[in-house]
Amino acid sequence: MIHATDHAWSAHTCGQSLARAATRWPDQQALLIDGESRTYSQLLNDVQQTATGLRRLGLKRGDHFAICMGNTREWCTLFLAAGTIGAVTVPINTRFKADEIAYCLRQADVRMLAIADRFLSIDFIAMLRSVVPGLDSALPDPAFPLLSTIIVAGHNVPAGCRPLETLTRLDGQEVAPTATDPVQPDDTLLIQYTSGTTAYPKGRCCHTPACCATPLKWAVASTFGLATAISAVVRCFTRRAPPCRFSAPSRRAPAI
Repeated sequence: MIHATDHAWSAHTCGQSLARAATRWPDQQALLIDGESRTYSQLLNDVQQTATGLRRLGLKRGDHFAICMGNTREWCTLFLAAGTIGAVTVPINTRFKADEIAYCLRQADVRMLAIADRFLSIDFIAMLRSVVPGLDSALPDPAFPLLSTIIVAGHNVPAGCRPLETLTRLDGQEVAPTATDPVQPDDTLLIQYTSGTTAYPKGRCCHTPACCATPLKWAVASTFGLATAISAVVRCFTRRAPPCRFSAPSRRAPAI
């Protein structure tokens, strides 16, 4: 039987919570996407390596980090890695057109973007090139002076961008978190944008407790909700750890 006390909320950062889950359930399945499975210990290792790569590229606490990909293991890893650093993830809806993507990048002050080169029938590099032509030479582009780094998942990597694989292959000493600016449990975790059906998308800041405590209450209210309604990061904050499952590629970013 599942009791409410099994799911007591306690304030932890994203990185602390994932490490806690990996300690408690190292060999339990944490993530299953399109047949690709990762245990909690494997997921923690992936996230730590990716976080190291993002730090070496200059991402730090409070920076805004956009992700435009379908439902993939990489999306989850990047999101958790950014949260571990204390950066704010800005999920970009894969149904957005070029002007909507440009609006989100500019309005959210995005400093780093991870994007798929192609998803379903959409050529995101061609779309991005129409608003950020500097990706073929050097960044930042004058139109987006804050956007200093674009990371591409896929084979079509423009000259001014970096392949996603380099995040775990960057040479050099690890950049440790700044002791004078540590990640806090109540830091902003997400800036989520609306679908923008009647106007440009509108962003909403979501803090770590809001992203995790509220779905946790739903889970306690319904045993079935525990297995179906909570995403990977939320499971790290609970005392029970069913795997996070995503279906076949969707046209939208994974639900958080």
